[in-house]
Amino acid sequence: MATAVYPTFYGREPPVDATALAWEDTRPDDAQYWRLVARLKRRGGFFASARLVALHSAPGQDPLLALQLARQRGCYFPVLLLPGALDGTAWQGVPVHLSLCYAQECPPWLVAAAQRRWGHWRRVWVSCSRVSSGATCILGRRGALARCRILRQMHHCGWYSKRELHISL
Repeated sequence: MATAVYPTFYGREPPVDATALAWEDTRPDDAQYWRLVARLKRRGGFFASARLVALHSAPGQDPLLALQLARQRGCYFPVLLLPGALDGTAWQGVPVHLSLCYAQECPPWLVAAAQRRWGHWRRVWVSCSRVSSGATCILGRRGALARCRILRQMHHCGWYSKRELHISL
């Protein structure tokens, strides 16, 4: 199975209710935010390290299968959040990731195929066709993530199939 990843407050009540945070609480001022978005658009994406993980949100909950993305040393990696913006919330400790599907939505043979292909860190190009109004990078058609048949199949297995392949930044 995929590497298990747990948020900081796994199994405990976080002190801050993330739903009570306004956009302005988590993002830089508008001018800086749009400069960061423009930089990402100009570049068309970024290099990252990626691996398959099972994100556990709470005890007894079905984990979310996702690709964790991490900065490649010396490479540009976009961040649209203020440093520490999610500290104290249920999102603290959740890595940047590409959501695929919940574990129970995915057939075991497909999880096994994903584990073989993505179960270890790999350098990938993350193609970003646009940034949504929710500060997510919508994957473009270029790069290993967008072209991977296994990842596309997993994404179509469940709830996340209703959304475009995206990475929250």
